[in-house]
Amino acid sequence: MFLRLALRGSKTSSVFVRRNSFVASVKLSEVLRKDDIQCREYKEQGKFLILNDRGNPVIEGPADAKALVRNSSQKDYGKFSLGFATYDVAQYLGSMEDSVFLGIDPADEKALFGISAKTDEDTLEVGDGLVFLNWRAGFFLLKETHVQLMCRASSMLTWHRNFKFCSRCGAPAQRNVSGSFITCSKCGAKYFPATSPAGIVLIRNRSDDAVLLVQHTQKMRPTRQVYYTCVAGFCDMGEGIEDAVRREVAEEVGLEVERVKYLRSQHWPFPASSLMIGCTAMCDDKIEPVIDLDELVDARWYSRKQVGECLRVADESPWKAVTGGGDFSIPPKGTAAYALIKSWFSGDESQ
Repeated sequence: MFLRLALRGSKTSSVFVRRNSFVASVKLSEVLRKDDIQCREYKEQGKFLILNDRGNPVIEGPADAKALVRNSSQKDYGKFSLGFATYDVAQYLGSMEDSVFLGIDPADEKALFGISAKTDEDTLEVGDGLVFLNWRAGFFLLKETHVQLMCRASSMLTWHRNFKFCSRCGAPAQRNVSGSFITCSKCGAKYFPATSPAGIVLIRNRSDDAVLLVQHTQKMRPTRQVYYTCVAGFCDMGEGIEDAVRREVAEEVGLEVERVKYLRSQHWPFPASSLMIGCTAMCDDKIEPVIDLDELVDARWYSRKQVGECLRVADESPWKAVTGGGDFSIPPKGTAAYALIKSWFSGDESQ
């Protein structure tokens, strides 16, 4: 019933935690992130999430993942699971030295790792029933815990691809087995994967019957989508989230907002790793937006009726929302923008 955990070389004593519990998973993860020997042992018996060159994860699903995505609807939300490969299969597809530790599966206490496959194909050469799923569709088709794993794997693998040298002295850096940090081979400086905080805000008018949504320029879009979404941007050093939201709104649409309120957060792995901090705010809709043409194509107020229709279309055909079909569409379920818009429309800020 209990699991004994001890970190080799640690001055702290062993701890006993109840098996198959959240605490056990967290404690064991802490050990494996720090202890190379134990992490290597768990890796040989672990389960591997495979991502291809485009960042698409493997899922357990039908042979034609593209058709699944195109034909998906609200009934498919959270219906699918990530597919995991064994050590032998993962070793065949990618480099074990570049794999990253993701956590512990509480169901069987096996370690979970992410690994990049050297392929841009849509299906795996090995592994029955395992196909690659477009990462953007993963946000609405995968169950929530698996969305988090997909994001963690993508962000960790990207960080290690981009961070191979010491920023102090320029010498090559060496990573530990779990990938939880790298150490400079010359000066010994340690670096840990970092997440950049960003604010995303849904702006309401004073009568609370319309919201301001924006459309980004082509260079600001992560993909070809042309939907309308919330104002968003990274926090500057020294800023709190409320300050960042006010500044971003002023920069992008030339408006002053008040009553900034935190609502929810979401990790966003592309292009690197961001923590999207979702807020709502209020401003006067009698003042016309003045957009930053370097970042935006348009900004306009949309009524509750218009937003409701877009939510209906987004739920009926979420992939259409991703690709931006129609004159006015919004981001699909699984994104922070969708959650903010949906919570305003339904009047339930707990969503």
